[in-house]
Amino acid sequence: MTRLRNLIFRRTSQVLIDLAVFAVSWVVAYFARFEGLPEGRYLNQMLYLLPAIILARLVCFYWFSIYTIVWRYVSIHDAFKILKATLPPSVLMLLFRYLAPSALSSLRVPTSIIALEFLLVMLGASGVRMIRRLTVEEGEREKLAGKNGSHFKNVLLIGAGDAGNMVLREFRQRADLGVRIVGFADDDPKKYGKTIQGVRVLGNTTQISELAQKYSIREAIITIANTSSRDIRRIMNTCTAAGITARIVPGIFELLDD
Repeated sequence: MTRLRNLIFRRTSQVLIDLAVFAVSWVVAYFARFEGLPEGRYLNQMLYLLPAIILARLVCFYWFSIYTIVWRYVSIHDAFKILKATLPPSVLMLLFRYLAPSALSSLRVPTSIIALEFLLVMLGASGVRMIRRLTVEEGEREKLAGKNGSHFKNVLLIGAGDAGNMVLREFRQRADLGVRIVGFADDDPKKYGKTIQGVRVLGNTTQISELAQKYSIREAIITIANTSSRDIRRIMNTCTAAGITARIVPGIFELLDD
């Protein structure tokens, strides 16, 4: 019963937040278009259509199952899902704008308002979910830091490709592991100095000893999906010489193929 009540509360809070985003986006679009409070028929249009646009967007969000998305794990894929849910009302307004009879001309919304309102809804609905995710993850890290004090383990990821990105994302979502990713090491010179999810590529694999001393690294995780056993042994030996533990993340196809 408690779990059901919490679920209903979370769903209700999500809906209320989205309703606020829809309403604010609609009003702000008019204010931006007219550089202040619109007058005359456009003020009446803004107020008259406000409940309709809010209802239409809410129905679309339910239709596209936006409220089944767990905010804690919202991703780029979910942002595209929100994009698809945001599009239909805007398309309908555009069609009405150019195809509605002259008798309904007072309800024709200017194209600039339609476009701006679409962007505001998209950015607002996606943004609040991203902020929620980042806030929860940061709160968990701070909570763990308070419990563990200085017991965080500094870890270097070796390989700044797809596998490294995946491992980094998983560690960010598992603050309870007490791991702090300090950076990447990668032998591709094009990646030097670049950042992945806010984590920098600090150097190449020949600099592991230097990086271990500079950043107090205690462990390295090899996340290179496709490389020779010779390179793996070289990296393992370099890590051992640097006094840090090295682990290897197997490729997904290796896992599936035992």
